[in-house]
Amino acid sequence: MAQNTLPDQIRIRQTLDGLSDLGGLSQNDMLYGIDIEPGRLLGDYYLDSKWNKASLLLYESDRMIDGYYVKYDIEGNSVEVKLNRQIKLLQMNKIRSMIWYDSITKMPRAFVNAKDYSEKGSPLTGLLEIVVDGKLPLVKRTMIWIKRPDYVVAFDVGSKDTKINKKEIFYYLKGKEVFEIKKRKDLFEVFGDKRSEMEEFARVNKLNTKEERGLSNLFERYNSYFEEKDQ
Repeated sequence: MAQNTLPDQIRIRQTLDGLSDLGGLSQNDMLYGIDIEPGRLLGDYYLDSKWNKASLLLYESDRMIDGYYVKYDIEGNSVEVKLNRQIKLLQMNKIRSMIWYDSITKMPRAFVNAKDYSEKGSPLTGLLEIVVDGKLPLVKRTMIWIKRPDYVVAFDVGSKDTKINKKEIFYYLKGKEVFEIKKRKDLFEVFGDKRSEMEEFARVNKLNTKEERGLSNLFERYNSYFEEKDQ
């Protein structure tokens, strides 16, 4: 005897009749027993997820902690320190500055405690990375923002995932005050009487000041004028 491929409960004709029946399953009915794939946590709260060897200068009597591997937890505003098989947590209010050496590139990165600086009179939190040092330093602050799940069960649209995103904000320093670099067209005003020279330098070298590399080249050039003068 011939066999049907589809089971009796889901024959095409019967299914169509059920969908057209007002007493059938509506869009608002809950589909009990059907598992919905859970959302994932995408990203992490670390500035760098690798362990990097560091030197930390503490506020307490300018004490140094040197040669340990660390991670900076942006959201937790703390530094994790690996001690043998244990991980110790060092709160940011105890750290004056930090230099770490990237475990892959071997390049150093320098940081200072943001609480020693203010923006429009309001103190900052976390760490500021020194991108370019000198008469007019360029610094970077990395912030966390989280995109929550927006999945709608009824329509099966949106994302179930929680996404951790990082945003980099660049500032220049004057004393203990930071000034955010927002409009790139107004950037060259900070160079004062060197403005025209800096604009020409950016044009000739085709610097993209929307990117860190372009900004750092620009500030390095500006600060080099004063280094040459001091020599």
